[in-house]
Amino acid sequence: MANTSGPVLVPLRSGLIAALADLPEFDGVQATFAPKAGAKNRKQVWTQEGEFDLEPASMRAGKTFSNEVGEFVLIFLVETPAKAPEEAATQASVLMTAAYDFIQTHVNWNTGDLGVDLTSLNTQGRGRVIEAFNDKGAIAEGRLPVHYVARIE
Repeated sequence: MANTSGPVLVPLRSGLIAALADLPEFDGVQATFAPKAGAKNRKQVWTQEGEFDLEPASMRAGKTFSNEVGEFVLIFLVETPAKAPEEAATQASVLMTAAYDFIQTHVNWNTGDLGVDLTSLNTQGRGRVIEAFNDKGAIAEGRLPVHYVARIE
């Protein structure tokens, strides 16, 4: 099955967030496509910084098919009331590990269950975890880069 409706970046990000929200590790986590203004939840995950390239995949009479090669970032934000950055970072790491395992397990994405047909989906690139604290508690932001390839016909 190939994608026929054009770029898959947006539906892929939506499908992945919905799938992560169903994982037990994400119980109580606000999972949204993009950051939600005014969010009060102390644990959040969203996608951002999406970009893609279209590369010729095959030329046939009447139409050239493309591979969409793209990437985006999953953001994991954890706030704790304690002034313990390590605690916030540890909680963010648990979420990042669950997302990593989901993405790296082929059966989770090569069946079209994320709403798009993918050639590959993996975590690739530079991730990071940043910690900070103030008088109200600690915060950690984790960034997990996601890379994908999809055939567009």
